[in-house]
Order: sequence, then C-alpha cells, then structure tokens
Amino acid sequence: MNTREVIPNAIKKDSITY
Repeated sequence: MNTREVIPNAIKKDSITY
C-alpha cells in the first residue's frame, strides 16, 4: 500500500463529503 495514494484519496473523499 502506498501512503502517497492513500493520503490524497482520503483528502479527496473528505473534500467531497465536506
């Protein structure tokens, strides 16, 4: 698992929900 992909994905998901 690449943290680089996990971190940006979580941020994008949070941006959509927020």
